[in-house]
Amino acid sequence: PKEYPEKSPVRVFVECGSGISRLQHEFISKVARETADHLVGEEAILPVLQRIQELSWEIWESQNEESDKALSSMKLSSTYAPSFLKRTLIWFHHIKSVQKRKSIIHWGQELRLGGYCKPGFPGILLVEGERDDVAEYVSRLQKLRWQAMNVRGEEQQEAVDAHHVNALRRFGVGIRELDETGMSELAAVCREADLESLFLTGLKIQRADK
Repeated sequence: PKEYPEKSPVRVFVECGSGISRLQHEFISKVARETADHLVGEEAILPVLQRIQELSWEIWESQNEESDKALSSMKLSSTYAPSFLKRTLIWFHHIKSVQKRKSIIHWGQELRLGGYCKPGFPGILLVEGERDDVAEYVSRLQKLRWQAMNVRGEEQQEAVDAHHVNALRRFGVGIRELDETGMSELAAVCREADLESLFLTGLKIQRADK
């Protein structure tokens, strides 16, 4: 595309040989396109090719082990348990305690979450990661003493596996702490990541175009 890579993802067309089933072909194409979408603004051709190679290798390995279990080994059979990427926005009356701020950063790194924390009055915390890890993170925070803490916004996306979860991430791993006056910066980050609706929901603000 003319606007690649700044504004448009690389176009992905995947062709497979006879050893790949239609369902596997659709899966590889879907993950490749999502990887390309996630890398808008960056050179994406090599990462997309590498992802396709990884998936093809996984299929080849599973078919060599036992062809009738190929889909289940990739968590694509009717009995597979999907993974989920979850995003949660939490509002706090305030985040001032140095120790609590350290815990927010440390626990996020431990659980491989990504996102942003705006301390001060009010405190805003936006995180994303594996659904179970986000749930554990929120549970730990709720056990701390807060004047007020409310989960105001949540969204989740189904993923095939951990690789797919990573492809869906809008932020890298790690919680970045903004300045106490960084609400505008957080708003800009969310807008750029196409998460403005989640941000406004957290502040109980309705979009002007609705």
